[in-house]
Amino acid sequence: MIAVILGPLTVVPAVGGTFVDGTDPVFVLGTVVNNDVDTGEEFVDVSFNALVLNVTGNQAAGDRSNTFQVSYGAASFPATPAVTVRIAEPSVTLAKNVTTTPLDAGDTVVYQLVATAGAGANGTTAFDVRITDLIDASLVLQSVSTAAPGGAVVTDSSSIPGNSIDVFIDRLLPGEVATVTVTAVVIAAAPSGLTIP
Repeated sequence: MIAVILGPLTVVPAVGGTFVDGTDPVFVLGTVVNNDVDTGEEFVDVSFNALVLNVTGNQAAGDRSNTFQVSYGAASFPATPAVTVRIAEPSVTLAKNVTTTPLDAGDTVVYQLVATAGAGANGTTAFDVRITDLIDASLVLQSVSTAAPGGAVVTDSSSIPGNSIDVFIDRLLPGEVATVTVTAVVIAAAPSGLTIP
């Protein structure tokens, strides 16, 4: 048996439980002995992290409340008043804009993929933002470049031979914008009047 010394308290832990999603955790401390003899109060501080489940019922601006209760032996104290937290979620919008329009086969086309992290009242940092695009077979990819906010880490796994764009940004803070600029060339065999999606 392991004894944990917390200042003047000795805590002999009991066997703990396993908590799954949606289970109210119970922390069984076992025997707590106050080794101090003065009139001052002693405390046991139990801290833990709870993760908001990524389910339909948990959306931005939703409130979730928590209470706790202490008991010892056969005695139980009333539950505490509820402590409420508000759910915040990232919101990222993506826009695709053509900045240089081709007029003929062999011309260059430049377009941008712009990811914007929402800055609303219940917004939060968007982590692991991935921007992908597979360009049309009538185009030949030439280059991909990314302008991201300072501090963001960008990993470009785009494939020039594969005509595919694949850019990973580790995080976007609320209100931040990342822009992926794509340059391609219209193939020589492209017929006149072709609309390239």
